[in-house]
Amino acid sequence: MERRYFQLEQGYLNVDEQGLYFTRSGNWQEALAARERSMKQGPAHAGRLVIGIVIILIGGLFLLFGHMSDASDTGSTLVALALSAFGVFSLYRALRHDFGPVFRVPFSKIIALEGPADERLTIRFVNGDAKEDQVSFKVPIEAVPFVLEGLALARG
Repeated sequence: MERRYFQLEQGYLNVDEQGLYFTRSGNWQEALAARERSMKQGPAHAGRLVIGIVIILIGGLFLLFGHMSDASDTGSTLVALALSAFGVFSLYRALRHDFGPVFRVPFSKIIALEGPADERLTIRFVNGDAKEDQVSFKVPIEAVPFVLEGLALARG
């Protein structure tokens, strides 16, 4: 079975004969280094979250100082909020793949595969903590045969 990767809404799905890999870049080095999903992994985006909160606080301070000095009116406040919203949306669009999860699901640990229903696959599996887990994601239709082939090969 050949290695393939497919773009998801957030991140990428890499597929080979060993399992499914959810990555941010689609890069096979990142996929092969990924750990199994577990609760021990902790927050992967803590740095980005802190930066986002700081940016929001700075924007809020600008609005607050504008109101305190009576230098702003309703129109300028709306413009500032609209520009901030556009900036957040643009940043999200540019970095949307960076918000994707990074973990792997070996085919040997998959309990059930449901779908594709409404272009979504749901995978029930045993995670790295030896507990039943589930992930559901919108999948490109061309990825489904590769996922099913890998699962069939792993199950013999």
